[in-house]
Amino acid sequence: MDRRQYLTALGGVAAGTAGVVAVHHAGDGGSGDDIGEESGPNQSQAGTGTGSGEGTGQADSPPAGERGTAGVPDEELNRGAPKDGIPAIVDPVFAPNWETEVAGEAVAGVELRPDDEVIGIERAGIARAYPLKLLRRHEVVNDRLGGPQLITYCPVCDAGLVTDRTVAGTTRTFGVSGYLYRANLVLYDEESESLWSQLGARAIQGPLTGTRLDRTGSAVTTWGDWQRAAPETSVLVPPPASNTVVGPVSFNYSLEFYQRRERITDRYPDYGPLGALEWTDTRLQRRTVVVGVSTDSASRAYAARDVQRADPINDIVGSLPVLVTTTSNGRPRVYLRRVEGQTLTAGVNEAGDLVAGGSRWSRLRGTALDGPYEGTRLPVAPGRGPLYWAAWLAFNPESTVYGLDS
Repeated sequence: MDRRQYLTALGGVAAGTAGVVAVHHAGDGGSGDDIGEESGPNQSQAGTGTGSGEGTGQADSPPAGERGTAGVPDEELNRGAPKDGIPAIVDPVFAPNWETEVAGEAVAGVELRPDDEVIGIERAGIARAYPLKLLRRHEVVNDRLGGPQLITYCPVCDAGLVTDRTVAGTTRTFGVSGYLYRANLVLYDEESESLWSQLGARAIQGPLTGTRLDRTGSAVTTWGDWQRAAPETSVLVPPPASNTVVGPVSFNYSLEFYQRRERITDRYPDYGPLGALEWTDTRLQRRTVVVGVSTDSASRAYAARDVQRADPINDIVGSLPVLVTTTSNGRPRVYLRRVEGQTLTAGVNEAGDLVAGGSRWSRLRGTALDGPYEGTRLPVAPGRGPLYWAAWLAFNPESTVYGLDS
């Protein structure tokens, strides 16, 4: 029994409904800047990024036709669970927190602690948080904030990714296919039944094969840090208040299955689905948490532990000057450090603040807090992370490792 089969059995899905008071369903918050707009390889000016540089929801080649006729061969997909066995959230509900009657019965017996990790996004001044303790059970949230948003998390890879879910002019609804590709989450969209690689951010089988998803900015941090950075934030409320692709369900979200497994994998790094990958690389253990930068000519990974020791790191990947730093929970972040035509060199002051160009900068948001650049936001560098080294390497086989490769 693999991870997904065990998870499905472990969850013991129970249908039911719950009264929810003073919560709101996802609504379109308009358009605008987010928390660290992702920049394409040719993006050089802070605050001007409009996406990831990976495309606009258009196919790189003509549609492939029936599933399996092009793209990733069937034999490279591994079935870990039935389709929708891990139920994606399709009608999310949000509340200010899980601690009051605002969330009603939906969070009875479930605690959201300040040190629980969340994926945070911000659009047009509206902030939302998606707790990993929910995403570990559902993996996909279809939301609308500044346009249709797709929030995904792959527990196997410890990888979160947020994209626009508008493809070829159509808003798509995504679910969990039950497949893994290169030990990574594979999604499907209801409208075309195409299969999509999460980390590849593209369709790998079906009529939309080759079509890319536009990545949008997000941050993995703690609930406490996110609340301090965005005091007006709301947070995703667990099902059954938030509805799923299979209707109202409920899991024991307090069951720390993954935390227990992580303690095992720390001792036995070849345990579990990632151990199935052919592995000859000895530079890092496969579950080392990294953040990666990729350009047309180069890719490089930065181990979180090395970033914490050297924070900040000023580096160049291909032709991109990057700044690698870490948030208070040890999660690495990478920004482009070219602002208004100037390449900044970052350091720390006596108080430990991130400083560059005479300004202090938020590590979490990439925003200048004072000084000559006050209000300027650094674009997030193109790449992925944080995620496991094995997952990064599976999609970036030529990657170098900071501090180990010249």
